Amino acid sequence: MSKPQYCTQNNGQCATCSLTNYGLDCANNPVSRKPQQRRKDAFEQFAISQGVHNGPHTLSDLHQLRKEHKGSRWITIVELFKARGLAAKAQGVEIIDGSDVWVDSVGKLIPLDVLRRLNCEEVWQETTITFDGNLCDGNQYHNQGHLSSPMIGRDIAQCVPRDQWSQWTRKQVDYAEKWELAD
Repeated sequence: MSKPQYCTQNNGQCATCSLTNYGLDCANNPVSRKPQQRRKDAFEQFAISQGVHNGPHTLSDLHQLRKEHKGSRWITIVELFKARGLAAKAQGVEIIDGSDVWVDSVGKLIPLDVLRRLNCEEVWQETTITFDGNLCDGNQYHNQGHLSSPMIGRDIAQCVPRDQWSQWTRKQVDYAEKWELAD
């Protein structure tokens, strides 16, 4: 874009000229301004310097907390905001910017919509445990080949030859969670 003939300042850069106002230049001609990003206010800059995430949802929540505690010092508000985040993080989950969740146990940032589609089904799994020679095992084992009475681990170790220990088993039922991603 060339410099307008009537321009006397700022080398023809109307978008940044101090005489430009309400989208018009100094001769009241329309000026096309590039949309500017919202400038962070001093409070946001302070919060970010104190380690607060700078996403729009996070900063919106921070401003809401500032309104709730009007008159408090900035550092007090920021520390309270961080403490709330740490309480959630202590449980292993932290929502970041309303669209993603940080899960410590996975070590990843997971989109919130994916987490909402997860289904958990409770299942019981039965496992066969073979006697391994543990003398402190107080569980009762049954001999697979015989209808003999059950024995605890200590008795098996004392009364049954070692080569026959694999015939003594017990059933163990454990609770498990089965996770699936719904469509």
